[in-house]
Amino acid sequence: LLRMKFGDALMSGLKIGIGLTLINVALGTLIGAYAPAASAMAEKVGINLTTIDAGWGTLAGIAFASQMGLLIIPLFIVVNIVLIFLKWTNTVNVDIWNFWHVAFVATMAHMATGSFAFGIVVAILLIMLILKFADLTQKELSEWMGIPGVSVTTLNMVSQTIVTRLFQKVFPKESKVTWDSDTMREKFGVFGEPIFQSVVIGIIFGLLAGYDVKSIWGMSITIAAVLYILPKVIGAIMEGFTPLAEAAKVFFKKTFKDRELFIGVDWILLLKPEHLSFGLPFIPLAVLLAFVLPGNKVLPLGDLGIAWAGAFVTLALLKGDMLKSFIIAIVTLVATLYIGTWNAQFITNAALNAGMTLPEGATYITGLVDSMDFVQNGFLAISQLLGNLF
Repeated sequence: LLRMKFGDALMSGLKIGIGLTLINVALGTLIGAYAPAASAMAEKVGINLTTIDAGWGTLAGIAFASQMGLLIIPLFIVVNIVLIFLKWTNTVNVDIWNFWHVAFVATMAHMATGSFAFGIVVAILLIMLILKFADLTQKELSEWMGIPGVSVTTLNMVSQTIVTRLFQKVFPKESKVTWDSDTMREKFGVFGEPIFQSVVIGIIFGLLAGYDVKSIWGMSITIAAVLYILPKVIGAIMEGFTPLAEAAKVFFKKTFKDRELFIGVDWILLLKPEHLSFGLPFIPLAVLLAFVLPGNKVLPLGDLGIAWAGAFVTLALLKGDMLKSFIIAIVTLVATLYIGTWNAQFITNAALNAGMTLPEGATYITGLVDSMDFVQNGFLAISQLLGNLF
């Protein structure tokens, strides 16, 4: 379609596919290392958190097991094409996997109101929002990624953009505080390395969980191994996307002579290896907040390894301003635990309807990263309200 040489297209596709697969493997390994420790800590402290963060994978399963999941791919493609010709958007979204976010919210809207048609309306509105915000943030996010001709089309991007813009209005002054990996390495040598920091966090986690020395060391090394390989995996994805984006830019320029179109990509490409030092503290912070916040019922597990996802887009829009991004991410995380406590009953019902089994010891389930998305939870709240009224 983009008229790339077969060999170049094949290598781009292989690198992207391998990279995305390895990211899922890495995050799964990270969850497998942290989750048992977090559960042991909760049990040791005697805190009864009855809602388990089942992770985004479980929510994606709910979405694609539904009627909406079967419809969402052709619906998104058709609406995208129509909106391009209507000049509502300049983004062509090829990130088909992340269509599940729209399918999930639309499924919840359908369940809340009993109206499949209302679910379709919600899906179309979300598609319009995603594509419009993808255009609005395209220049900044494309420059941040270092890949020309792309935009970010993951649904969470919309919510983070709104929150970040509001924060910028209230606090326009830039901060000079930074603790990216390069700065930490320069100031503290080996102690500033993300690998060393991850081992230290693993040891602390293990001690708090009551693990023995062997288990503590095994968990710490596993976490360090994931963080060591992650930058290389992201690099492979970037290598695959760059020639694809360049070919798409040439193709779109020839096909749409009066417009510049962009390829919609996953927000995972916003991650930079040097920001691992920024993200690491959020793993213990998420567990700590879960323990101390009054009224919270959520135990972070499934999405614990990416508890700092509330800053993926924010970091890019703020051009790496770590202090402001940290503040936004912490406030988001606090709100997320309460939102997850609120939406858990609805998500649990959807999971049971999809034939899923709840994790042992869980009364309800939720998803930490998707509870960070104020837009999709706003749609869920409106759907619940309409369902109660009618």
